[in-house]
Amino acid sequence: IASFVVHIDFVQYSEFNCFSMPTEEASKGHVAILGGGPSGLSACKAALEEGLTPTIFEKSAGVGGLWRQDESGKVWESLHTNLSKYTCAFSDFPWPLAAADFPPASQVADYLERFASANDLTKYLRTGCRVVSLTKPTSANGNSAWKVVWETSCEGDAPQEEWFEFVVVASGIFSRAHIDVPGADTFGGELVHSTLYKSPDAFAGKSVLIVGGAFTGADIAVDLAMASSSKSVTLSSRQAFWYIPKYINSKPADLVFYS
Repeated sequence: IASFVVHIDFVQYSEFNCFSMPTEEASKGHVAILGGGPSGLSACKAALEEGLTPTIFEKSAGVGGLWRQDESGKVWESLHTNLSKYTCAFSDFPWPLAAADFPPASQVADYLERFASANDLTKYLRTGCRVVSLTKPTSANGNSAWKVVWETSCEGDAPQEEWFEFVVVASGIFSRAHIDVPGADTFGGELVHSTLYKSPDAFAGKSVLIVGGAFTGADIAVDLAMASSSKSVTLSSRQAFWYIPKYINSKPADLVFYS
C-alpha cells in the first residue's frame, strides 16, 4: 500500500452532515469531505484555513482511512511506509525525532489521530456515515447545490440527506478492491485481494502467486518469502520494475533523490 500520497479528487461537491437540512439551499461556504484518511484530514484543515466550514463523513469508527488498525483498515502486521518519515508526513506536522525512518502502520494510524487532534479536526468528523448518493440538481429558483445522501451505521435508521455548496471526494483509490485478471472467475484455488492480507500464516504450505509488482505486491511477496512458511512465492507483473533499497549510503532513498 502506498504511503499516504493517496488519491484525492478535488471536485466542487458539497458538504453533508449527520443532521438533515430541510431546504434545498446549501449553507454558503460549507464543505463536505468524503473520507477521514490523510487526504480528508488535510482537506479539512485547508478548508478551515480558508474560512470555510468543513464536515468530514467517515464510514468507519474514526480517522486514519486505510491505515486504521481495525477491520476497516487495509494494512497488515508487518507493513511499514515505503517513503521515509521525512516525506510521509504533513509539512507542518513532522514525526517525532525518535520515530523510525520508515514507521510501521500502527504508528501511522497514531500519527494521523494526533494530527487530527492537534488541529482540532475531530469536531468536524461524523463517523459511521456511509455516503450512498451524490447529485447536483438545479432547484426551482435556478440555484445549484450538492445533495448528499448517507446512511448511518445504526441498523434501522433511514437514509438522511443534506445540501451543500462544495464537496471534496477523499475516499482514495485504495478503498475498494479491484481484481482484473483474466480467468480469475474459473481459478480453482483460493483468490485473495491484497486488501484482505494480514499475515503469512494463512498461506503456510501453499504455492502463492502474487499478481502485481508495485508497492503492495512487492511488500507482500517479501513478507511471505521472509516467513519461509509458504511452499513457494512467485511475483508476477505485466511490466518490468526496478526495485531500489530503502537506504542508499545509509540515508533514506527518498532523501537521496531530493539532493
